[in-house]
Amino acid sequence: MSNQTYIPQPWGSAEAAGIASLQATIQGQRAANQATVFGIIGLFIAPFVFGPLALVKARAANRLGVSATTGRVLGWIDIAFCVIGVVVVVVLLAGFAASSS
Repeated sequence: MSNQTYIPQPWGSAEAAGIASLQATIQGQRAANQATVFGIIGLFIAPFVFGPLALVKARAANRLGVSATTGRVLGWIDIAFCVIGVVVVVVLLAGFAASSS
């Protein structure tokens, strides 16, 4: 029997890189999920707020190496609905103004 004491060594660079990669993937998945949720909420409530939030979260997920296509598409759909809504309101207001003159 040897009288040597086991001293745990700090993680090597390969283990640290693996853990950092796993953490980035988890954060990317979280951002992708948030982008999808914001996109879905934006279809029903305040698309001018939740559409851009979905796009920001989708971009963050992509930077972390996770695809967030669903959140990005829903974000753009939200923005399109918002633009269409603004156009409809402007046309209606112009129509009312023209008919009341």
